Amino acid sequence: MDFFDYEEKNFDLILEQTFFCALNPSLRGAYVSKMHDLLHKNGNLVGLLFDFPFKTKGPPFGGNIEAYRKLFRQNFKIKILEKAYNSIELRKGNELFFIFDKVNH
Repeated sequence: MDFFDYEEKNFDLILEQTFFCALNPSLRGAYVSKMHDLLHKNGNLVGLLFDFPFKTKGPPFGGNIEAYRKLFRQNFKIKILEKAYNSIELRKGNELFFIFDKVNH
């Protein structure tokens, strides 16, 4: 099933790890909107995002804190967005841990 066609809106919590970075960057705005729609009123989006520059060929596609703040801030309160302290060795220094609270419009 296509993620963007999924209609259930039952989630208190969605965990993100490697789905966001696999999407073409042109779909990131749609991802943020869809995650917002899938969460209950007080839901949370929690997980890891890559913290390295965009590669011209991907996935994975990277990003940085400022780009993520700008992308998510309309639909989510950014509770935590910081370097992950417990990444596996291969990803150490290249991941951001986040907790975003759904903003109800």
